[in-house]
Amino acid sequence: MSGTGAGWNITTCGFTTSGQEMIYSFTPTTSGIHSLNITSATGGYVDFFWKLASAGCSNAGWNCIDDIFSTGNYGSMNWVAGTTYYILLDPEGSGAYSFTFNVNCPAAAAGPCTSITNIGGCGQSINVNLSGTGVPWNVPACGFSTPGTEIIFSYTATQSGIHSIDVTSASGGFVDFFWAPASAGCSSAGWNCIDDIISTGNYGSMNWVAGTTYYILLDPEGTGVYNFTFDLSCPNVGPVTAGDCASAIPVCTNLSFSVDPSGFGLVDELCTYCTSNPGTNPASANFGCLNAGELNSTWLLVNVAAGGTLEFSFGAPGGGVCFDWAMWPYNAATCANISANTLSPVRCNWNSPCDGFTGMAGTVPVGGSAGNFEPIINAVAGQQYIICFSNYSSALTNVPMNFFGTSTISCSILPVELLDFSGKDMEGFNELNWVTASEINNSHFDIERSKNGIDYEKIGVIEGAGNSLNTLEYKFNDYSPEDEVTYYRLNQFDFNGEHNYSDVVAISQLKVDQFNVVSSYPNPTNTLFNIQIFIPENDLVEINISDPYGKMVQTIKKVYKKGSNLLEIPVSNFAKGIYMVSLVHERTQKTEVIKLAVY
Repeated sequence: MSGTGAGWNITTCGFTTSGQEMIYSFTPTTSGIHSLNITSATGGYVDFFWKLASAGCSNAGWNCIDDIFSTGNYGSMNWVAGTTYYILLDPEGSGAYSFTFNVNCPAAAAGPCTSITNIGGCGQSINVNLSGTGVPWNVPACGFSTPGTEIIFSYTATQSGIHSIDVTSASGGFVDFFWAPASAGCSSAGWNCIDDIISTGNYGSMNWVAGTTYYILLDPEGTGVYNFTFDLSCPNVGPVTAGDCASAIPVCTNLSFSVDPSGFGLVDELCTYCTSNPGTNPASANFGCLNAGELNSTWLLVNVAAGGTLEFSFGAPGGGVCFDWAMWPYNAATCANISANTLSPVRCNWNSPCDGFTGMAGTVPVGGSAGNFEPIINAVAGQQYIICFSNYSSALTNVPMNFFGTSTISCSILPVELLDFSGKDMEGFNELNWVTASEINNSHFDIERSKNGIDYEKIGVIEGAGNSLNTLEYKFNDYSPEDEVTYYRLNQFDFNGEHNYSDVVAISQLKVDQFNVVSSYPNPTNTLFNIQIFIPENDLVEINISDPYGKMVQTIKKVYKKGSNLLEIPVSNFAKGIYMVSLVHERTQKTEVIKLAVY
């Protein structure tokens, strides 16, 4: 370099720089500390600078590396892989300068291909902890940058068909999941996006071939701390006959499975006439549970995605065979507790008569016998139940299982389970209250108001909890209600922009002229539950409270006076769970139902 420069005279290194400038660009392949190695230098001082190329090429914004006169190593630039930087050389004079240099880069981090973990089979739980900066792959197939630490798993499919990823716990933020056939080699290229995942659920639809090995890549979108637990969901070929509790097949929808006289699997887990398998029915006057023990067993795991009445049937009318079953609430300890004879079933049925049609229903299905159907369960999103199905008649056939309650069965729970949405006139303003049983990826709620129940306007926003499996309560006050009736609804938004409307709540500023529940609070509660009712004249009201499994826990019958009445119900002795509170006005038989959460 020689001569006079462009007149930039950049002084951030502390000296004037009247010499001719020269600029280089450099894009690191590794994140970390970079420096300049000067291997030869003649002519005098040259000031070296750097800046982000994204800041534009001008005389502003340069960072000093050093004013350099001799060979050596200079600078300490913490540069990011994939980002382009400018390097400026600007002599302090207009004489002749000759410099030779190169960029020193940090050693590349060990790539994820050097340590690939094998997944032994479907349903195997994998726990992953990720933090820090990964190798410079930045796989874009899911549409986002991925600077976080990568990890790779391998799996050899044992069945051909649709596979997916079942994420059972997630924290830290978005992690991009990818897949690729192992035959394509292990590198940053060729990955197929499964999904960018921040919450629990079932993701992907990979049509994999039996005997083929596949790679699964997890790459966080940031460099923080991420904790994920997942397993592989493989093609549903039906529950295994002669199965065991630990190998129960998840039931995500209606299905049909085969049965045969094949025994009890590897472990006979059920005693008879005992705690885990009693001779007395726990929920009805029907016969007891699996009186022949674990005979020709098939184990099924039912996943509740959205709360409501859990109802199902096995078989069809006129089958002429005995299908018996028992059901327990499920968690990680359930199978061990059943084997140890310490966990009671919540529902079971020993067929009477043997007609090949059994299950759990509020109203016995057409063609069914009351002796073969058990009471419903009021299920909550996220709950699971495990069923041992016994082929007592040693039949060789297919058994359909159908769900027909108000709950939703799926291996992916809904983003927000709204437990209750209600409102009341507070003499001058309207108070809105709502409770969620669980929240997944919940950004916020828009509160919308209408004077006719058709045209709505947004009047407020309440932030959501993001992710929660606990009951949460919210409140919003409207200080400008309509003069007569005001209608409200919630518009719940996920972080990805998807949204869902709640049911509509109407609050009247007029006097009511019929039996009504005016308000109920607090909900959830663990002490006292208050219900305010209005009755047009003195009348009998019957209050029935049933537990999460449909069992009646309390009945109150009382004549209440004309007008407004406050009912106070102590719940401190209630077990934690969801209860259905039904209020029946005797004269008109009008019924109001409230879903109560006790914690």
